Amino acid sequence: MALSEASRHEMHMKLEEVLGAQVANTVMEHLPPVGWADVATKHDLEAQNVLFEARLDAGLARVSAELSDRLRTQTLVMCTTLIAGIGVVAAVARG
Repeated sequence: MALSEASRHEMHMKLEEVLGAQVANTVMEHLPPVGWADVATKHDLEAQNVLFEARLDAGLARVSAELSDRLRTQTLVMCTTLIAGIGVVAAVARG
């Protein structure tokens, strides 16, 4: 059974009546603000961690592949430009 705000308030009032305000407040502070079904367990956190790591690994692999491809393209462009520049300098020197 889910705990509504109205039933929480009613429980707090009864605890205050029976145990006093300070103890009632302490007890209420230790209750989750929502039903227990909404509280994450260690198992839930571990499952989320596994999913996060899998996504991170996939993302890093994609970034690594893209970076490698771009570096290869940049190297090819630079080498081609350098060879063309050397050819122009050689042609001018023969002149």
